[in-house]
Amino acid sequence: MRYKNYGYRSILFYILLCIINFPIILSRRSIHRPDPHFPEITSYYCNNQSQRYLLKSRYIDTYPLFVVNAQESMRSLLPDTPLGIELKKNLEHFLKEIKSGKKIFTHFDILCNKDFSFKNRCGFIVVKFKNYPFVAKLSIERPETFIDPFCKGIIPMSFFFMAGGANRHITGLTRIPNLHTIKKIITNHPKWHQRIKIPRKWFWLPQQNNDIILEGKNLSSQKEIITNSLPSIYAVIADAIETSSNLLISDKIKNKIIIRLCNDLNLIVDPHENNFIFQQDPITKKLIIIIVDTEHFPTMVGLSGKNTFRNHIDFYVSLTTHCAQRMFFCPKNRNQKNLFPIVLC
Repeated sequence: MRYKNYGYRSILFYILLCIINFPIILSRRSIHRPDPHFPEITSYYCNNQSQRYLLKSRYIDTYPLFVVNAQESMRSLLPDTPLGIELKKNLEHFLKEIKSGKKIFTHFDILCNKDFSFKNRCGFIVVKFKNYPFVAKLSIERPETFIDPFCKGIIPMSFFFMAGGANRHITGLTRIPNLHTIKKIITNHPKWHQRIKIPRKWFWLPQQNNDIILEGKNLSSQKEIITNSLPSIYAVIADAIETSSNLLISDKIKNKIIIRLCNDLNLIVDPHENNFIFQQDPITKKLIIIIVDTEHFPTMVGLSGKNTFRNHIDFYVSLTTHCAQRMFFCPKNRNQKNLFPIVLC
């Protein structure tokens, strides 16, 4: 089984720039020149409003922090069938093991933990059930870690600067809504409607869970404080996809197909090659493309508008340029507003 690495190579040059120019990135207005209109975000648990955490940053935008939520995902909760109940028990036990500091788990094998901090017990981790053909993508945050872009590694930090304060916790909530969007697009598409498959997905919340409340100030032309409520812990469960195949297609041809597909989808999925599995239908012998992950890519990296690319090199260069513009050429007094009028449905 193969799991995508979230396009790490696609932002390799950006990471290098980030490291070299780290002092510039973190620079803020002098404390001797305070700005009363500087964008800020406050986070706290819904049942403990007295313990608040504040972050001021010119990189914070209204989208996605105050637009994306869990409402649409809640419509696809893991069902209370015998299998669903067993999966929930495994997940509850998995959560207890994480909170106790364990790194080896009873019911799961780790697939990806690059965006997870075992020290702080927060972030994004992907595991596979040992006894069931499913993958779980678990996200854990606390109010203080949610607004801290530096405690889970350089990749999560990069998303913060690129996409208006985004992190994996908020972008993970786009997986199920974006799955429905992709299905709507390809249902009647003449090229893709019989060639695209997407693993099923369900949403899971632990039995004991607190919501994190976000309050934003100076984020738009309006003066009032805007808010959002997010689950502090959740998981997206998906079918595990086996990658073994006798299909003989070169990587060059696969990449061309991936770019064409992503262009037709307006890049709402990550075009990294590991996000797609190619198979041959055993009956019709037609080429089938499985989209492994449906996280909304523009939300993750801060893209908007129409996005089309000639090839992966064009995509990497464009993304690197976009990163540099957002990080190093963003004016301190820029108008904070909703830069991404995207509806996930």
